[in-house]
Amino acid sequence: MSTINQKQIDHSLNITNTVIEATEHFQGLVKARELNQAFFMFESIVEGIQALSKVGYINSTHQNLSEKLAKNILLIAKSLENNKQTKIAEITQFSLMPNLKKLQLLFKESNQINQ
Repeated sequence: MSTINQKQIDHSLNITNTVIEATEHFQGLVKARELNQAFFMFESIVEGIQALSKVGYINSTHQNLSEKLAKNILLIAKSLENNKQTKIAEITQFSLMPNLKKLQLLFKESNQINQ
């Protein structure tokens, strides 16, 4: 089991919060059918999740959640490629966002434990 220090927790929580905000904006762009802008926002979401995985905490301690996030990203990318806005919205609302909220909660709980 990987340990994470307070600075990593704070940094990871900030990244997670930013990814959640980006995902909310992404949802709005998809709903407005602005897929070109949504694509760029999706890139930011992917970069944020990649940054979180570099910390290693979600990969080693919460492998299942890490795998779910990776699967969500892959499904959204395929749906973007195929211009399936309804599927993108569905995956984002019912899978990606809940998984990001779980991750946020994990970092918040770790933050409280370490203080």
